[in-house]
Amino acid sequence: MRPGGAGPAGGDGRGWGGGVSGALDLAREAHDYAALGLAVFPLQPGQKKPYGFTTGLKAASDDPALAAARWAGRASLPMREKKSADERMPRGVVAQPTSNIGMATGAASRCWVLDVDGPEGIESLLALAAANGRLPATVRQHTGGGGGQLFYRWPGTLPWGVEIRNGVSKFAAHLDVRGAGGYVVLPPSLHPSGRRYEWAEGCAPWEIEPAPAPWWLLRIVAPPVERPPAPAVYRDGPRGTGGGYGQGALDAARAEVAHAPAGKQNETLHRNAYGIGRLVAGGELDRGEALRGLVSAGLSMATGDPRRPWTERDVSDVVERAFQRAQGDPKRAPEGGRS
Repeated sequence: MRPGGAGPAGGDGRGWGGGVSGALDLAREAHDYAALGLAVFPLQPGQKKPYGFTTGLKAASDDPALAAARWAGRASLPMREKKSADERMPRGVVAQPTSNIGMATGAASRCWVLDVDGPEGIESLLALAAANGRLPATVRQHTGGGGGQLFYRWPGTLPWGVEIRNGVSKFAAHLDVRGAGGYVVLPPSLHPSGRRYEWAEGCAPWEIEPAPAPWWLLRIVAPPVERPPAPAVYRDGPRGTGGGYGQGALDAARAEVAHAPAGKQNETLHRNAYGIGRLVAGGELDRGEALRGLVSAGLSMATGDPRRPWTERDVSDVVERAFQRAQGDPKRAPEGGRS
């Protein structure tokens, strides 16, 4: 439930529902958003830009009293550092009561935003949903520029080791992302076009919680980082035996591990690690280099469950156990197989 203020007054027939905000007191709205836990900061009136000479979204706060003081002109905005020694800076910058409302996306407001730019963006989003699955109902707004924005729960660092960052049409035309280090404009701010930002009917943040995004969407907006195979660096064994045989064996093992099918990955990783561990025990390969090569290959294995990707610890544990077992069964390169 929204602390204070009034909810949307109703729809206006637009494709996004276009609920009209009943209150245009931006100071009161900013206060209420902060009370909901959203980190807000003032933008220039009728603009998407922060005030000049300030720290911009770095000043975003979910402190309702601070938000009220800023929009009332009782609190100066934090100033950025000088760009040069001779740059002339104002003594302070105070926001106006008509300042637009910016919201920092990411951990600060515990949500990220999918920006759908006009009919082309809606078409792209519908195509993605048709191919992957339905999208849940969530906080949604109509932007003054003719597009819409979907607010999803902030997931933090995803299981595959990345977080949602800002992006412009990186995965589909006219679909942008606002995540860590980004911000959006909240209703009833005034768009440069002269129209107001408006919550979709029944989809304001005091009426519905930001939904968790489906896993397929998270993997699209923040895909796992492709890890290139680690460069193979080998040395001869301690007795001067050739590294060529060991290098070839390690290259083959890495290739088999990286392309192991789902359901056979653990078995494939352990079997190859045991074989390479025998060569390590026999002095044909350096242990650390062999371990790094196999771990790199193991992290390339595509898991069938995006919620449980292979982690470095998982792969390392399997390889280390195989190496330990192989200590009692060393293997040397056959005569004529060293180079």
